[in-house]
Amino acid sequence: MRILLFLLSVAVSLTLCGADAPRGVEGKRVVAIEKFLARSGSGATDHEIDLVHDEILDIVVNTRKFTVVEREQILQILKEQGIVDAGMTDGKGPESNKIQAAGYIMNGTIERVEVSVTDLPMPDGTMKVHEGIVEIMLKLVNAENSKILGTKKIEGRFRAPPSYFNDASGAIARDVKAKAIKAAAQDVVNALVERAYPITVLSVNRRFVTVNLSAEQTQIGDV
Repeated sequence: MRILLFLLSVAVSLTLCGADAPRGVEGKRVVAIEKFLARSGSGATDHEIDLVHDEILDIVVNTRKFTVVEREQILQILKEQGIVDAGMTDGKGPESNKIQAAGYIMNGTIERVEVSVTDLPMPDGTMKVHEGIVEIMLKLVNAENSKILGTKKIEGRFRAPPSYFNDASGAIARDVKAKAIKAAAQDVVNALVERAYPITVLSVNRRFVTVNLSAEQTQIGDV
């Protein structure tokens, strides 16, 4: 029987800057997603800042790996948990082992949102190529002790098909920026998943290697 060998290459994407968030025994990780700030001169509009938050929130929820709460909620949960752990109550309240792994607060800075336009030479003239570019500096924080768990620079890009269309209305520019924001948001969530759920080999047999990745995290051709 022919034996197929699978090589799994895992790259650590986040720069470690402190102790990791505590891990729980049961339940999903809990994360609070703050509204990302835009650096002065980034070119991001208020609508695009909101879109970054909405896209990240939507993708995080659809991973089905996290419970998403407001920052105030997660800090209050940890506060109540500390009271229970200190024996100052009758024992009824948040259980440490079920919520401590939640101590993730995600925030960051939008560094750049822009569209580059280049001319593509054609036999009968030129065509315009629009590419949206979004840069985000991501930061993950342990809500329990406020230590920075990791930082990562994210870059999302989307290039529209070449067109003779005169984009006087800005329709193409808005579209490519929105799609670049979506691409950046996906990379932001991938970084969160890598931190909260490190890739692990679950089992190995003669033909298959099973790892703990969901369908949303992978596609054919990934290494």
